[in-house]
Amino acid sequence: MSDSLKNSTGSIGTVSQISKYREELEGLIKGEVPKPVLISTDETVEDPAVFALEKHLEDFLVKNWIQTPLGRVYDIYQDEDNSGQQFPTDTGPIDILAVSKDKQEVLVVELKKGRASDSVVGQI
Repeated sequence: MSDSLKNSTGSIGTVSQISKYREELEGLIKGEVPKPVLISTDETVEDPAVFALEKHLEDFLVKNWIQTPLGRVYDIYQDEDNSGQQFPTDTGPIDILAVSKDKQEVLVVELKKGRASDSVVGQI
């Protein structure tokens, strides 16, 4: 049930005009599950559904880091205060910060799926 339909039902004894929700109600009666709608207030996000996949990809990479080619050469950075995932910087968090196993190189992994490319170049 959509939030607007839920909000229109009110409490016990409330009279409500639900005719504008006819299509949604008919679908619910038929057992159809409405697709969730992703909303983003960030103007750099072109497609919220695609952007949501970025977080899933980031989590997947971190969980499976050792099995990736990068995991053979780099370890995800870790110190007493910060993890290499969403590592804080002055210009915003880095998706994944890694350091080479010999501690001589730093690797920054920035995932930019579903964002306007020009607006995120500065962060990278």
